[in-house]
Amino acid sequence: MHLPKNMGRTDRIIRPAVALGMIALYAAGKVRGPGGVALLALSGIFLATGATGFCPLYQATGLSTRASTPGNPADHPRGARSMG
Repeated sequence: MHLPKNMGRTDRIIRPAVALGMIALYAAGKVRGPGGVALLALSGIFLATGATGFCPLYQATGLSTRASTPGNPADHPRGARSMG
């Protein structure tokens, strides 16, 4: 299954960095219980979207942070609006 890339370079760098910070908070015991579990789940989502360059929420809302190449419709699938 091919997922269209809809995340830009900065987005793909920031998400894993934030995810690692959230994981560190959990590992240090700063966040516990259901909130900690939710934070770990969100970290996993951030790591996965950063690695793949695809954000389902962006697709659902028609957004994209990926820079477009003139004349390449694959850059913004289904008429996605660029945020950058």
